[in-house]
Amino acid sequence: VWQALRKPFRWRLFEAVRSSGGITAQALAHRVGITPQLMLYHLQLLQAAGLLTHGDGRRARGKGGRFTATRDAIEMRVPLNALPSTSYL
Repeated sequence: VWQALRKPFRWRLFEAVRSSGGITAQALAHRVGITPQLMLYHLQLLQAAGLLTHGDGRRARGKGGRFTATRDAIEMRVPLNALPSTSYL
C-alpha cells in the first residue's frame, strides 16, 4: 500500500476516487489534465495495492467501468521512535 501511495499524486488520486464514489479513468484524466493511458497506469497501481476496485472487481481492460475505493480513508501512523528529536523546541 505504501509503495503505491509513496507519490503524493497517487495519494490525491485515491482521495479523488474515494470522494467521487466511483469514477472512470477517462473522466478523472480529464479533470487532472493527463492522458487516459497515464491515468489508467496510476489507477492500476492503486488497484494492485488493494486500494481500488474496477467495475466488477477484475483488472481494468480498456475503456469504461468505474474505479471505486476499497477503503474509506488511509490513516498514516508514524512510530514514535521514527520522529525527530524535539530538543530544539
